[in-house]
Order: sequence, then C-alpha cells, then structure tokens
Amino acid sequence: MKFQLAILGLAVLAMAKPQVPPPADPVPSPPSTSQPPPPPPPPVDPPAEPPAPAPPSSGNPAPVPAPSQPPAPIPAPSQPSQPAPPPPSDPVPPPPSDPAPAPPAPP
Repeated sequence: MKFQLAILGLAVLAMAKPQVPPPADPVPSPPSTSQPPPPPPPPVDPPAEPPAPAPPSSGNPAPVPAPSQPPAPIPAPSQPSQPAPPPPSDPVPPPPSDPAPAPPAPP
C-alpha cells in the first residue's frame, strides 16, 4: 500500500512540475551581402558492400568438415564434477575415550 502511495505521489509531483520547453536553436540570419548562400554538401553514400559469394551451381553444397573429436559426455548429476579433497597430511589424533587423571608433577 505504501509503495502505491509513493508512486502516486511521484506522479503528482511530475505533473505539477512546470514543463520547460527546450531552448530553440538560434537560426543564423542570412548574410546581408548579395552573394548566394553556399550549396549544401552532397550526401555521402556509404560504401557498397561486396556481393556475397554465390553457392556452387552444381547442386552439391560444400561438405561440412566432421569434428575431429566427439563431444565430451556430460557427467551424470549424481557424480561430483571435482574429486573430493585429499585428507590432511598431518591428521589430529582423536581424543582418548577414557581420560586419565594427569600424573602429579615430580618435586
């Protein structure tokens, strides 16, 4: 509801904003001399594109070269794309299952 009210408010502000017409380009006054104005430059045509090569008229199109390698098989989604990381080289020893009290320090 708040979003609709915000959009409505923006629309009202846009309508209430005075429209400033774009400034018109000043038209240069014609020269007061008796010389005629210079002729407009001739339109520049873009260079013509070379014609596309015609297909062979023998009726047999050029053979499409076969790919050198067959496409790679897509792996099944159940298989991970990367192998699992190897276990760390220095594993932390597991804690003892029956913790014994620490021996008393010798005097």
